[in-house]
Amino acid sequence: MSVALADHPRLIDEQVLRAWRPIPRTRPSAWAADNVVLPLDSPIPGPLDHANAPYLAGIIDVCDARGVAQVNVQKAAQIGVSAAMRWLIGYWAMHDPAPAGLTLPDKEKGRKIVAGDVIPFFRDTAVLRAMMTRKAMDESSETLRLPNGFTLHLMWSGSASSTASFPMKRVVLDEVDKMRAWGRGGGEGHAVHRTRKRLRVYRDAAVQVNVSTPHTSHHMMHQLVRGSSVNLRYLVPCPHCGTRIRLAWDRVKWQHYPREERGSNEAWADRILAEHAAWYLCQACDAPITEQERRAAVQLGLWGTCDDLGIADGRITDAASVAEWPAGTSLGIQISALYCTWITLAKLAHEYIRALDSVEAMFTFRTETLGEAYEETRSRVRVEDIRERQLQAPRAEGVVPAWAACVIATIDTQADHFWFVLRAWGPEMRSARVGHGRLESFADIDRVLLAGRWGNEDPRLPPWGVDIVLIDSGGTRREGATLSRTMEVYGWALQHEQLVRAIKGAQKPMPGIFFRRTRGWLDPGGDGRKRIEVPLWLLDTHHYQDTLAALMQRRIIRRSEDGEQSEQPAWELNARDDPEYAAHMANMVKVATREGDGMTESWRPVSEHARIDLRDCEGYQVAGAYMMHMHLLPPTEQFMALREQELQAVREHRPAARTGGYTLPGGRPWFG
Repeated sequence: MSVALADHPRLIDEQVLRAWRPIPRTRPSAWAADNVVLPLDSPIPGPLDHANAPYLAGIIDVCDARGVAQVNVQKAAQIGVSAAMRWLIGYWAMHDPAPAGLTLPDKEKGRKIVAGDVIPFFRDTAVLRAMMTRKAMDESSETLRLPNGFTLHLMWSGSASSTASFPMKRVVLDEVDKMRAWGRGGGEGHAVHRTRKRLRVYRDAAVQVNVSTPHTSHHMMHQLVRGSSVNLRYLVPCPHCGTRIRLAWDRVKWQHYPREERGSNEAWADRILAEHAAWYLCQACDAPITEQERRAAVQLGLWGTCDDLGIADGRITDAASVAEWPAGTSLGIQISALYCTWITLAKLAHEYIRALDSVEAMFTFRTETLGEAYEETRSRVRVEDIRERQLQAPRAEGVVPAWAACVIATIDTQADHFWFVLRAWGPEMRSARVGHGRLESFADIDRVLLAGRWGNEDPRLPPWGVDIVLIDSGGTRREGATLSRTMEVYGWALQHEQLVRAIKGAQKPMPGIFFRRTRGWLDPGGDGRKRIEVPLWLLDTHHYQDTLAALMQRRIIRRSEDGEQSEQPAWELNARDDPEYAAHMANMVKVATREGDGMTESWRPVSEHARIDLRDCEGYQVAGAYMMHMHLLPPTEQFMALREQELQAVREHRPAARTGGYTLPGGRPWFG
């Protein structure tokens, strides 16, 4: 007859028996639901309820799945993921007390999180508190030790030595995109790569969890998710067709209201929020999903795989239930605030619309609300679009439109040649390309641009000449030349100072001032003659490229006498189909990058050797239009009516009635 040890108290003490009895192992999500109590300063204090953020359960479950070597979580801000990582660490401390690491962007922040979040979490969780010794040596700002063998090491991204000698089975890296590489110039690698080396001793049992709100597509978090062997998305069932879909921002819709009622973006956003006027369209059936239906669907969500449209593809339907993954699997996870049941779609639409006019605000919305890497390249036009505009142009090359108020020539200076654009400008900042091309010398500029005349679309008006020339002051010295290119430009500009303005990009633009007059100095040579002062105009070239991009997209609305409405482009080309011009226009992009706590944007060529000379000329054109006061002209209808009055006065041989305020620099009347 056998006797169980538990039935014979004289052979073994009950307290010792309980201490050695294995703890029943459950999923991390179940352990958290049974043991975690959220503190009073939490949005929803009390026992953890996964229904408040149902997507978190699956995230921590896959982090503990067999075969998973790396989990990369790209997330929106303030949606509970960092807190869930503490639950996961607590679960490991209790069920598999192997050494673990927590890596944070810097030492100071890391110590605050360990002392202010991690250790209090252990103390507030009864099953973990029971294992703590309360010894000072076991609870420091950089280390947490438990008697069962669990040790949590704090590491930070600025120090290789913080992880130099500690093998670990698991490591969690929080805010990966805020981490910097160790060593000067990043020679010792990013924290993600460095901490992975600490896991080698545990081989296939080790796991690295990388978590971050993303920055740009070139930062580490986006690269990790994109390079993962399996990408998971939180898929919710459509209440209408039952298809599991990923909630995507481009499927969120909101009320647009008539244009005359909409007002400013701020007023529009406020009205949408007040009226709860936003909804979701299912990718699979196009049915509208209400706010209440979205919240209910989120409760039924599962982590799975989907296609490019965000529709479940059936490969993995519930990642948390996968018993074992192929050894070395890396999982990429992306989660946005669209799944937060406490944030309405109207609130998200409100935030987005208010961000439309600010690069900084849009960066924040994309990264911290949608959990998406900010797309750095923006505002690029396609070669095909430019060529299509040329083919659809209403006028031939060399013809000035009837509504023109002035003609501007802009020149980009190269070491041994020039590029130019000739453009007519009129009311409402409307413009049309008259000509463009390459010239080889200053003599060619004199002949083609300064002495040239172009036919007017209105036969009653005489041919047009240029009203102003803007020329880039250059800087490259031609081989064998005695003067730099800048000195050559200055000398030529002085010969035509009534018509020509030498320009230069401002290195440090002044807020709100996009062009300003300064002076350059012409050095006539080394024979002792004094330098000559030359008027020089500094331009905020990035601002004018911004304005050019906006003008290229702008449409002018016209209403006929019978009430019919038509649209016309504000920025026109002529009918010359020039692939080279189209390439120059398409070779410049706007790049947004993060600098410290702020954002900066700049216009750059798409590649090192891409030609953008004609695009530069078109940017100078916008500056020239403001110099010529084109933005102050009356609306087109009024402008053309005043021109008719002037033409009538000319026909009747009587003085024209001048309209105050509408003269070009130099005194020439704007009506031509």
